[in-house]
Amino acid sequence: MNQRNQDNQYLSHPSIDESDQLPSSFVEAVTRVKTFALLEMEKETERKQLYYHTCDHVNGVQRRADRIFQAIRPDWEAGLDNDIAPDYLSRIKQLIDLCAIAHDMVQEFLPQIQPYTSRRRESGVSEAATITKLLDYIKNQNEWISKQTPNHLALFTDSDLQIITEAINATICWYDTSDNTIYQPDLYSYDKNLSLVARIIALADLGTLGMEGIEAFNEEGSLLFLEE
Repeated sequence: MNQRNQDNQYLSHPSIDESDQLPSSFVEAVTRVKTFALLEMEKETERKQLYYHTCDHVNGVQRRADRIFQAIRPDWEAGLDNDIAPDYLSRIKQLIDLCAIAHDMVQEFLPQIQPYTSRRRESGVSEAATITKLLDYIKNQNEWISKQTPNHLALFTDSDLQIITEAINATICWYDTSDNTIYQPDLYSYDKNLSLVARIIALADLGTLGMEGIEAFNEEGSLLFLEE
């Protein structure tokens, strides 16, 4: 079982099926990546016996992230030039959806030294592995698209990749021993200057109690207990 917990030590570079139809838009390109992420999560769930970090969880994060985005969109849009606002916010929404779906794609557990003990994760390791696997897939997809149509609108930009990386890193949790809670340190770091996308994803990830109530929160706690 210890070995199974370390399966991601041999993460393969995700490949693109070049016989597939080329995405015609950025929306279609993002949809391809989300599909990849969900399939990878299903494999992780089965291989590592996950109960909390599942497709249900990330779909919930996407739902909460969308609620936050829709709530702040009017003010966000008001601060943008009218000629760029619609396209810019449409792209941002696609990135929010992608980050929500993909942010827990890989789960890394520490080796279990003793039997019959709970599994433990080292802070930031799963997120780093997720970012590596996700960006590998996106870069491979970009290369596939570029070979056929350079400068295609379906390509992810360097700015997109930076937003994705920052948003997933913002979900990293630390444990506060003073009151037995977890929190996301990037949200409280004055040096980070996080994007709104990163803040939305981080808040949506741990926002079940505040946004969906005590019953949903208690259910998540039970699933996390089973997983560990």
